[in-house]
Amino acid sequence: MEKEIIIVFCICDEITQALKIVEYPQVKMTNSEIMTTALVSMLYFSGNFEKGRNFLAEHGYIKKMLSKSRFNRRIRAIGESVWLSLFHLFAEISKGNNLRDYIIDSFPIPVKCLRFFTLHR
Repeated sequence: MEKEIIIVFCICDEITQALKIVEYPQVKMTNSEIMTTALVSMLYFSGNFEKGRNFLAEHGYIKKMLSKSRFNRRIRAIGESVWLSLFHLFAEISKGNNLRDYIIDSFPIPVKCLRFFTLHR
């Protein structure tokens, strides 16, 4: 589990750097940390952001965890193109590992995004 969390963070961080997403200097959590928290919540806590937030904060993965409401605002502020780039990268990694099934559950994705993934399988 620890390796997966670190890998997810590194990939999120690389995506944000590649897309040249600028962080405000006063932010408590980076976009990479926000994205990692969301994805870890999806992977290990059935999409329950509160459980994911608590786990990552309690185990020291993220030192300065945002409040529930601030986290929700920040996660929704991350653009659709960033999420699409991230999911596309994960899909390519999965193809390289000969994984065939993609499961997205309990995560609000607009219908056009789901269509994108079914077309690019």
